Amino acid sequence: RFTLLLFWRQDDAATQTLNRDAQAAMAAFTDRAALATVNVADPAEQESVKRFNVARAPMPMLLVVAPNGAVTGHYRTNIT
Repeated sequence: RFTLLLFWRQDDAATQTLNRDAQAAMAAFTDRAALATVNVADPAEQESVKRFNVARAPMPMLLVVAPNGAVTGHYRTNIT
């Protein structure tokens, strides 16, 4: 299964919009993908932040990760 990882720092309007859009996109792919959120400011999430090297990336952002761990998509605003 693919995993959509929503990385965010602040629960602001941009994060809420991207989260809402990701959830709407997931409605068609629930059998092939899963959605998870990662707060980059949370110490418990630092393993994921380091693995995908997103500590200094602009937030929020959505990464699409294939079952083999490869990042196959990146979205900052519109999910297409």
